Amino acid sequence: MDVQKAEIAYFFRDGNTFREPFTHVKVLPWLSVVQALEGEYEIRLGGGPAFCTGEGGFFIAPAGVQQIIMHHPDPASGIMRARWIFLDVTLNGGVPFDEAYDFPVILPDAQRKRMNAAFESLFGSQTFWDRTADVYRALGILTETASEKAGGDDAMRRVWKYVQQHYAEELRVGELARLAHMSESGFYAAFRRAFGASPIAYLQKLRLSLAAEKLKTTNERVADIAASVGIRDPLYFNKLFHKMYRTSPGAYRAAGSGT
Repeated sequence: MDVQKAEIAYFFRDGNTFREPFTHVKVLPWLSVVQALEGEYEIRLGGGPAFCTGEGGFFIAPAGVQQIIMHHPDPASGIMRARWIFLDVTLNGGVPFDEAYDFPVILPDAQRKRMNAAFESLFGSQTFWDRTADVYRALGILTETASEKAGGDDAMRRVWKYVQQHYAEELRVGELARLAHMSESGFYAAFRRAFGASPIAYLQKLRLSLAAEKLKTTNERVADIAASVGIRDPLYFNKLFHKMYRTSPGAYRAAGSGT
C-alpha cells in the first residue's frame, strides 16, 4: 500500500504488574501492541493457535478480534510486568490501519529491539509532540512486519463495522444476518469462523472490554458505564463483569487491572 497520509484518531498507553497467572478474554475496537517486560504472554486470536511472546516480546492484536490472553509470571520473581498501547489509525483519508494490513501475532525478533526502543521513548515522553512522533515510529515498525490485505470477507467486515458503531444499542442476530445478506444459521457459522466466537458472545466481550477501559480511565459511575456500553441492568452488568474478570467493577477500578 502506498501510504500518503496517516491519522491517529485514538491513542492510549498503559502498563501493569501481575502477581499470579490468570487468563482473560477480551475484544477491543483498537489495534493492540502489547509487551511482556517480565514473564510472558500466551495469546490466542480468534480461533487461532496459541503463541508465546517470551520475556521482552510483543504481541499484536487487530481491532475487533477476540483475544484469549494468558499471563505467566516469571518463575524466579513471581511477577509479570507488561505495557501496551491501543491505537485507532486511518490511512490515506479513511482506511483503518489494521484493515489495510495483516500482522504476525508475535513481533519478529528483527523488529523487537527497535519496537522496545520506541516503547521506551513513548512511555517516557512528556509532550504531545514527542508521543505522536513515537507512535508514528511504532507504526512504521509494524508495517515492516505486515503483509497487505487482500479484499477479505466484505460481508463480515461490514458487520464488524456496524457492531463497532452500534454496540450500545440492542442488536439482534437476525439484524446482523440481514446486513450480511445471509440466513441466521449461515451467518452464525460465518461469524464464528471470522471472529472465533458467536455473535452474542462477541458483542458481550466487546461491551465488557470497553467498560473495563472506562473503569480505568474515567470517574464515571459504574451504572453509567454499563449503560454506555449497552447493558442497562447494573446487577446483570456486575454479574457479567465478575464472570469475565473474576472481580467486581469497583475492585477492578481500584486495582487498576489491565491487559
